[in-house]
Amino acid sequence: MRLTGKVPPERNTNRCPMEVSRASMTPRTASSVAQARWRSPLIWLARAITLPAKLLFGFDAFVSYAREDGSAYAETLSNSLGAVASVRIDMQETRPNATLPLSLRFAIAFSKVLVIIVTPKAASSRHVAEEVIVFERWSRGPILPIELGQPVEGSAWWPHIAGVARTKEIDSSERKDLEPSAGIVARIRNSIGFWNLSRRQRFASSCFALVLLVLGLLVYRANAQRRESIEAASTAAGAASAARAEALLQQEAASSAAREAKEQSERAERSRQVAARLTIESYRAKAATARAVKDLSDAEQLRDSAIVQHLAAESSSRKAMPALSALLAIESLKRAATLRSRLPSLPADMRGSAFATLQEVAPLLRQRLGHFDFHNAGVLGVSFHGNEPIGATVAAGLSIVNLRSRQLMAEPMPGRVSDSVAFAPQGLVAVARNEVWISRIGDHSQPTSLGPAAGYVDYLEFSQDGTHLLVSSIVPEGFSHRTELNVWKLLDSSQRHEKLPVRPATERIRAAAINRDGSAVIIATDREVRIVDTRTRQVTQTIAVSSVPVRVAFSPDGRRVGIAGEDQIVRIRSVSGATDAERVSEVTFRSLARVRSLKFSPDNRLVFIGSEEPGAETGIAQVWEVRSGTETARLAVDGPVIDGVFNEAGSQLLVGNRRGSADLWSLQVPYVRAGLSGTLEGLAFSADGKRVAASTSREVQAWSTVDATRLESASFSGRISAVGFNVRGKLLAESEGAIYEVEGGSSRKIADLDPDCRVSQATRFDAAGRFIACGYQNPIVYDIDKAEIRLRTAAIGHLTGVAFDRNGDNVLIAGTSATEVWSLRTNRLLASLPGANFVALSPDGGTASLGRGSGVAELWSVKDALQVATLDHILPVLTMAFSNDGAQLIAGSMDSNIRIWDLKSRKELQIFRYLGRGQLKLVLSPDGRLLGIGNGPELQVAPWNVTELIRAACGQLQGQDALSPLQRALHKGASPTPASSVCSS
Repeated sequence: MRLTGKVPPERNTNRCPMEVSRASMTPRTASSVAQARWRSPLIWLARAITLPAKLLFGFDAFVSYAREDGSAYAETLSNSLGAVASVRIDMQETRPNATLPLSLRFAIAFSKVLVIIVTPKAASSRHVAEEVIVFERWSRGPILPIELGQPVEGSAWWPHIAGVARTKEIDSSERKDLEPSAGIVARIRNSIGFWNLSRRQRFASSCFALVLLVLGLLVYRANAQRRESIEAASTAAGAASAARAEALLQQEAASSAAREAKEQSERAERSRQVAARLTIESYRAKAATARAVKDLSDAEQLRDSAIVQHLAAESSSRKAMPALSALLAIESLKRAATLRSRLPSLPADMRGSAFATLQEVAPLLRQRLGHFDFHNAGVLGVSFHGNEPIGATVAAGLSIVNLRSRQLMAEPMPGRVSDSVAFAPQGLVAVARNEVWISRIGDHSQPTSLGPAAGYVDYLEFSQDGTHLLVSSIVPEGFSHRTELNVWKLLDSSQRHEKLPVRPATERIRAAAINRDGSAVIIATDREVRIVDTRTRQVTQTIAVSSVPVRVAFSPDGRRVGIAGEDQIVRIRSVSGATDAERVSEVTFRSLARVRSLKFSPDNRLVFIGSEEPGAETGIAQVWEVRSGTETARLAVDGPVIDGVFNEAGSQLLVGNRRGSADLWSLQVPYVRAGLSGTLEGLAFSADGKRVAASTSREVQAWSTVDATRLESASFSGRISAVGFNVRGKLLAESEGAIYEVEGGSSRKIADLDPDCRVSQATRFDAAGRFIACGYQNPIVYDIDKAEIRLRTAAIGHLTGVAFDRNGDNVLIAGTSATEVWSLRTNRLLASLPGANFVALSPDGGTASLGRGSGVAELWSVKDALQVATLDHILPVLTMAFSNDGAQLIAGSMDSNIRIWDLKSRKELQIFRYLGRGQLKLVLSPDGRLLGIGNGPELQVAPWNVTELIRAACGQLQGQDALSPLQRALHKGASPTPASSVCSS
């Protein structure tokens, strides 16, 4: 085989074999050098591109040989290396006198080591030379020539590998087996190195798997992030859509509000213009009719004087007044008993309280000591004269009368109409409209005039010592007005009263008040409250306000002021000059509606707030304690409050309203009103009615019904099912099938009950605490004193309700399938009745009331086991209780109504709403005086019995039934109900 090209000079044998093998030994012409310049970068680029394929798919060694004299040795060598390396050998691929095929060229280029078997034929072989050249150009790996009977220097291709270390095999003539020596095999293995094809492929597979795992994790994370972004985008899009919808709604609402505001503004402007015209016309009319009014006033005074003299004569009669007083008392009681037509509506924030609605009933019967109704006559102001309630009314002119007896207390004031009335504790009374008049109660001499006012008088107030009178007047000025304040110093009747003008404020005066001795007044404007010295007319203190004041008041000791704002908050502030002991931090009270009256009690301890809801026909009277800031009374009033006053002891409150009536309330009647930590489940009174106990699922508490104080409290780890009192007055509680005695905040187990009582849905003690009934499928009655089971029944289904009679002689046990009445004296079944959900047993045990899901309360005779009556409710009955005399049944149902039924006539006596938030419970005290109401987390105890009050009032009549002229005059023609019909009913 002939090689092209010239043989280059000998390589430098001092170079390492690898470096010598990588240097070209062929002399280069100018053209070959130029070609090498542009071929060399391409070759290096091709090598870099094919390197991964070479590492993954290339052979560890390529064996080059001549078939004529090297096939056997080459095949043996390939077999020896095949166990540890991947060897490529050309067996029959290259044809004689043909160039190397492309597949063989790729195999050589991708081989790591070139092994040349140098035989005589191989030294001159063209194919071997091409294989050497291809390997040298593309692979550039180690070349291992093995001399097998032929020196490598004599080879035609030696110049391409000159300087490569050669290995001489033992002469073939000396080796008959033609197997390569161990040194040859070891050298080839060392040239291949550790990273043979097998290891490279395994490593590449591991790396590929790792890359796939990393890529999978990255793809999974990218998908997760994409899903999260899609969800976030969806959520954001939904929120944006909702926001756009909300914005559109708000924009529409704002547009509607703007249109409505514009319409209101236009209506207000038209109203203002009409009012301005009417004001001008009214002034003209006043000027035109002044003479006519003056002429008529003399005639009216003469007529009023005659009427008063007649009334005074009537009032001196000793026979008429007891009948009138008793008749009025009976009318008040009867009106409270029949309710509905005169009951005020409840404030919004009292809707959730059962006791709040009972204030329509219980306080009217027990806490309201008197109701004084003048019908259309009207009440302008109220006060106390000693212990007697008095008021200013226009029943016959403007008169001051005793509200209780209707007796005339002072001469009528001039004119029939007055808008401002003030009372002083010393018996003085002042009335005014365009002129101020003063009279003394009990003195029937003519009133004294202080002269005409600067304008229209809208407020009068006496100082507590009665020496000064504050007069607030509205003075018209064109189409506007200003407020003028004056303080009159009231001197002896023989001297002229002194007028002390108070410098008017530049702003509009909203309210004013005077202190005890008249030395200072409060002036309230839109932005602040000023205290002004009446002698020097200097401002001594300024109090900033956050809401426009509507009422102000001085405490009797002059150390505090009360400020009521339009925000319905009353603030109590200390006056500068008060000592540390007298000074209080700002105390705030929340009024239920717009404040109309604000007064302190004489002992400075309480504050009265009278209010009205704009547009409503009712009012609310609230009493707050100054020091603690707690509400002590909340009273419903028949009409918008116009005035209120405490008696000297602070134990009674007199409230007048715009509907022409006044109410006298006792502030000393205690009642329990408490919030519990959970839903009320058990409720019971002691035998004497002086204590009441209530339980939630984990706590039991007891209160005194005498002074409304909490006596004791105890917590349990298990569920509490019932509470009660025993004959010794000890508080009892049942929890998790055991009876405990509670005292001093701790509990002591006194008995274990049947295991069936652990899941009881209806557990109850009798009134004396001798028995307890409980259970689920097999209810029992347990005798606590004897520590034994007195009774067991199993024919009623699941236990739903239990009731005892007054003495604990009979027990009613209700279940889902039947209701049984048993005698605990004889253990005998008295009656078997239908199943029920809620039950009650009359005090004598003769009548059973069953509340069922049909919305009726059924009355059954225990003796005959017959149904005797059906009392209709709209929705199912939740709780029932018999009155102490057994004549009435109290039933509360899911329609938020409590009905009181007369069992003799089967008629509904009374109905009122409790508007509660939970399961309702009604329990009467053993003496019948108090009614306990449990509703959700609230406990209320209020007075109950009205029968004895009506009887006491009827006993005073003594058969007198005629209406005197005095009665007709005071009632303005509206005759009250005849006494006989009231008492007979």
